[in-house]
Amino acid sequence: MEKLVRTRDVGIDLLRMLCMFMVVLLHVVGVAGFLEATDSQPAKFEQLKFLQIASMCAVNCYGLISGYVGWKKQFRLSAITILWLQVFLYSAGLGVLFYLLRPDVVSLKDVIKLCLPVLTERYWYFTAYFALFFTMPLLNAAIHTLSRRQLRDTLLCLLFLLTVCQSTVLVTNAFGTNSGYSYVWLAILYCAGGYLGKYSVSITRPKAAAIYGVCVAVCWGAQFLMGRLGISSPDRLAAYNSPVVFLMGAALLLLFAGMRLPVWAQRAVGILAPASFGVYLVHLHPLIRNHFLLDRFRPLEGCPAWSMIPLALGLALAIYLVCTGIDLLRHWLFRKLKIRQLLDRLCERISSVQIGV
Repeated sequence: MEKLVRTRDVGIDLLRMLCMFMVVLLHVVGVAGFLEATDSQPAKFEQLKFLQIASMCAVNCYGLISGYVGWKKQFRLSAITILWLQVFLYSAGLGVLFYLLRPDVVSLKDVIKLCLPVLTERYWYFTAYFALFFTMPLLNAAIHTLSRRQLRDTLLCLLFLLTVCQSTVLVTNAFGTNSGYSYVWLAILYCAGGYLGKYSVSITRPKAAAIYGVCVAVCWGAQFLMGRLGISSPDRLAAYNSPVVFLMGAALLLLFAGMRLPVWAQRAVGILAPASFGVYLVHLHPLIRNHFLLDRFRPLEGCPAWSMIPLALGLALAIYLVCTGIDLLRHWLFRKLKIRQLLDRLCERISSVQIGV
């Protein structure tokens, strides 16, 4: 089989960066207690709720991107190995650091769990992606083999079951989507992204931006109206497996795919985009989350209403940049130690032994 030529889509890399910023923003608004603290102040609460809803599709975008760029790639064991090593470095490394500096809040048992990030679900997304990675050859085979109509109809049926039926008609976990926090949902996103990539589905950028904007407005408006009417709506529209949030993610993917940027911007994206995953690993490390993020921004609810959006965006940007700097240092260290090349050779040897057997 001929090796496929690998080309990077700078627009997709830019979307990765934007989505990771949106993930941080979600945690600034939610995990840090900013939104909950303003619950009794509608003018502030609704602004933060709008930011939360506008960012809700970030995780879906990552799943869609995986399929969009991965459906035509060959299976490489080293790809998941390098990711696992990165996860292990942050999970175990920060755990050991906390254990040495704050043994009163971190036990040896906690450190051992942090050394098993996949099995103990230290990072739910990576745990789901880890399982997805070993399923990709099967999913890619389906994407390659099924006709366009078969693939489209299958995806539409699955999306109807897992979004419309399970997220809006009844909030249930009957099909194992867990509101989108699962391998099942990530696999569906992968296939949907693969469909969009294989058939080069495209719409004009203004139309894609309009779809995203309308979806955000509909989701926010529905939540606002239900709140005013006293209707409880847990995970109805503002959930990863909501049909509206799915459309938001697909629209952003089509908005950024194939985007052209000036040379200087391409270089900046090329440097910063690889650190996006590290931003997730650092700021959402269980110990960082519990001791530096959880409910830390509740006191800011006393700030003026006009400052809510700039404040939330500024805090998210500060966290994003600090974590980016940390992972760029990790990336530099890996490059100097030639970690990727070593893992490539190791995985090639393992593969050759398996083939020989």
